Amino acid sequence: MYLYHKANDSFSLPAVGDDGTQKFLLAAGDLSGIQPYLFDITNIGVGGAARRLRARSFFLTALTTGVAYKIIKHFQLPPVNILSKAGGNFYILLPNVPEARSYLDQLQKEINSDLLNGYGGDLAMHITYIPFAGKDFPRYNSVAANAREMLSRSKLSPFKDLLTQDGAWCENSFLLSGPDGNHGYCRSCRKLPVSTEDPNLCRLCLLDTKAGRWLTKVQTMAYYATEPELDRERIPLPGGLWVVVKSDKPLPADPLVVLAQDPTNIAHFPALTLDSYIYVPTDSEGNIASFDSLADQARGKKLLGIVKADIDNLGALFALGLGEQGSISRVSTMSRLLETFFGGWLPRFLKKHYPDAYMVYSGGDDLLVTAPWNQAIELAVAVREQFSAFTACNQDITLSAGITIVKPRQPLARTMIKAEEALELSKERSAKAAETAKDQCTALGETMKWKQVQHLVKEAFSLEAWIQDGILPRTFVQRLLVYARLYDRYSNGDPSGLKYVALLHWDIKRNLARQKQREPAQWATKLMQLENPSVRHLGFIGRFAQLLTQTTGEEG
Repeated sequence: MYLYHKANDSFSLPAVGDDGTQKFLLAAGDLSGIQPYLFDITNIGVGGAARRLRARSFFLTALTTGVAYKIIKHFQLPPVNILSKAGGNFYILLPNVPEARSYLDQLQKEINSDLLNGYGGDLAMHITYIPFAGKDFPRYNSVAANAREMLSRSKLSPFKDLLTQDGAWCENSFLLSGPDGNHGYCRSCRKLPVSTEDPNLCRLCLLDTKAGRWLTKVQTMAYYATEPELDRERIPLPGGLWVVVKSDKPLPADPLVVLAQDPTNIAHFPALTLDSYIYVPTDSEGNIASFDSLADQARGKKLLGIVKADIDNLGALFALGLGEQGSISRVSTMSRLLETFFGGWLPRFLKKHYPDAYMVYSGGDDLLVTAPWNQAIELAVAVREQFSAFTACNQDITLSAGITIVKPRQPLARTMIKAEEALELSKERSAKAAETAKDQCTALGETMKWKQVQHLVKEAFSLEAWIQDGILPRTFVQRLLVYARLYDRYSNGDPSGLKYVALLHWDIKRNLARQKQREPAQWATKLMQLENPSVRHLGFIGRFAQLLTQTTGEEG
């Protein structure tokens, strides 16, 4: 407010007390194209997929963080003016003065010029702003909703400020530089020319491999608006920004901000707490573990599980959950708490309890994790339990997840699409015998309510134990999958599916008649009860048990 009145030379008491004039500006920033950029590594055998995925995930967070701190540094504002910063977007409180609007327009153009020419146009930065008055602070929710709507419209025309002028196309702006006659395109991304340092990788993919090694043990990072005087462990960002990850050398002077796990260890510069926590599993030599080595930790078949999860109805939660109480302080506090859970606490929880889990990203309201396939399902259940405890078991704040099981060398883009599709099923398709969708998990072709998943997993492990002990043949699991398909046919309105009951009854009498098979026979007999939750999700139990008892190379 001081900067507004200073720019307008209006320090009279009536002017300062006027809460009807639009003195404030809410600046909103967001990145589009995140998923294509993050996962479009065409040849994962070049440069190490796990290491490079970590670097790309960090780049996205670093860019929005650096831009947010560059903005407040320009106006000499404190960090508290960054109202929220998570999930590739930020909201900043600024004075409503012409300089602010022109600065934001120019900053967006500068960043997008770098993204278009240096990054192939996969990513685009969108910065919008909306003025509001002091009386609007109690209804900040509405102001932020208007800003989000402006961002959504901006995303429909990325790079508009660079590709058009006076309503006409700037044709030359569509031309990007390609390789010269002696060099080809990058073997990994297939989009940019190879660098002079490496015959196979472009400069960005090469930087990914370097940054991926630096990020294994990051405790401190510092952001700069100009190139820092340091010859290593520095990462260039669009818009003239740089981020330095802590090395054994002193930090260069004049950082925009220093973020540290323990700010008390930072000398010479004031430091803020690094809310996000970077953790990736490493091998015995301290290198990021490969996807192959993660799959080797799986039980049974050596596969990976991709977990994608986010909060259900987050927009409605802010808009309707807080309702008329959606003030700037409440919305900002809620946003920061969610970021603390997903970006700070959850990675530490996974490191302690699931050390083989690879956190691709976690922040804002969502997460993406890669882990050995059996751990991925157990991990998803644990995350939901922890989130429920975090929200004091509020039944109106729920989490859904999608899990896909893949081979470790399957193309990243394809696996992430499958995980996203599974998540959408959790949000749109209600589980069998359930009245509503969401607050669910989809895995191995089944959508289930969270309270059912843990019990179903336990039953699959029981099947594995019976098979390993020689009590059951593995072919019994294959027959269970046949019965599961018949039950699904019945539940979808086809009465012929009911013949599974007779077939299962005959199977039990013929093949589970020995004394040592009494326990599995009792379990299987209960599957003939049509309302048994286990028979509703028998396909999940059977496929889970099948993977547990298979080895790599066997077909399921």
